[in-house]
Amino acid sequence: MNKLPESAPGLLRKASSDLEAADLLFKHGMLDVACFHAQQCAEKSLKALCACKDESYPFTHNLAELCHQAMSHLPTLAPMRERLAALTPFAVFVRYGEEIDVAPNDAKEALQTAHEVYDLIFKIVHTASP
Repeated sequence: MNKLPESAPGLLRKASSDLEAADLLFKHGMLDVACFHAQQCAEKSLKALCACKDESYPFTHNLAELCHQAMSHLPTLAPMRERLAALTPFAVFVRYGEEIDVAPNDAKEALQTAHEVYDLIFKIVHTASP
């Protein structure tokens, strides 16, 4: 099932809030929840890129799938696809009570990935928006 595009700037505002939450949670040692918000930031950022291009996107948390679709608009995402895919499990496991032990370096990499994808897409969306 594909979702009709929402406002790209609106999705990026939500992504920004998730990114800020991830950074704060990381600083307080709540690594699993920080990774959840990093995944949410990346997901909303990728969907914002599709929305910016008036393209529907699948109703999914699968970042490899979303990255593949977004790469048609931003080929420089290709090297990030594996790192984005590694964030996908955080969308579900943390929300539904699965015990997940996240190493500080893994959480740091998750946040770095979220920051990178957000920054790349932010530039495109805000260049395209009136």
